[in-house]
Amino acid sequence: MKKLNILITGANGFVGQNLLHLLSKDKAYYLKALYHHNSENLKKWNIEKIKGDVLNLESLKNAFKNVDVVFHLASIISIDCDDTEIVWRTNVEGAANVAEAALFCKVKRVVHMSSIHAFDIYHFEDFLNEQSPKSSIDKSFPYDASKAAGELEMLKRLEKGLDVVVVNPTGIIGPFDVAPSLNGDFLIKLAKRKYPFLIRGGFDWVDSRDVAKGALLAYKKGKKGENYILSGRYASFKEISKHVSQIGKIRTSYLTIPYLFALLSLPLVKFFSLITGKTTNFSYQSLNTTQIKKNISSLKAQQELGYRPRDLVYTLKDFYAFLSQSQSNDI
Repeated sequence: MKKLNILITGANGFVGQNLLHLLSKDKAYYLKALYHHNSENLKKWNIEKIKGDVLNLESLKNAFKNVDVVFHLASIISIDCDDTEIVWRTNVEGAANVAEAALFCKVKRVVHMSSIHAFDIYHFEDFLNEQSPKSSIDKSFPYDASKAAGELEMLKRLEKGLDVVVVNPTGIIGPFDVAPSLNGDFLIKLAKRKYPFLIRGGFDWVDSRDVAKGALLAYKKGKKGENYILSGRYASFKEISKHVSQIGKIRTSYLTIPYLFALLSLPLVKFFSLITGKTTNFSYQSLNTTQIKKNISSLKAQQELGYRPRDLVYTLKDFYAFLSQSQSNDI
């Protein structure tokens, strides 16, 4: 029986590693991974590794030869307005190149990993779903605008024959967070009691394994040209901290401060960051993200794909277990 040729862009990253874990269990798939400079996280995988660049169309055409399905995960996540150009080029021009290469090589389906940030997560009414307004290319934060524009680059090629399905995960946490991600870094610092206080707010958190499974379900069952929100559930930072405290049997911070107080202290935090040379996840954009509303619906993905997000507590337990096993972190 002929195997299905699957190529993953961004396989070296967080969701990419989770997708490899999932797909490698099925012998029906022949897996390929596109990497740019760093292939360190691909060494353990018995897969075909192809050097390429989403900003180089010809390299993608070469990589996509004889490929049946492309999972396009490669992008840049940003909470800083200073890197707008590279974020836009990677997330928008990169998506356009992937779409063109897929058309050229007659790829049967592209699953495009977008983000909940492609939607206007700050101003929806009762709940956010796939019919809610998208981020404005002119008025939204650069990262949010880039994710919305990247989707458009994919979807406008439907008329040319591109079969693409878009998935929109919320705040991803969980195992195989090898870098770690911004969310993973927050959880690590939280467990190490690096935060004397927390911001009064929260986010919708989803397990990295559920995002990988949702992407696979989108390939198998998703409707051409449709979006599918892959959310988990909303939890405040205080609630997350309490779970971490119970999991690690430690005392983490429960003290919260208002958004406005955090906003006013932002210049001071940035000043100390410049002096000490230590990076911070504290920015105007990240602060605003903590103030989103609670109701982000994955009902469409549940009904059409069979998507089922797991319990947040299990995700947190498995995240710290992964850290303990892979990095010997003392939680």
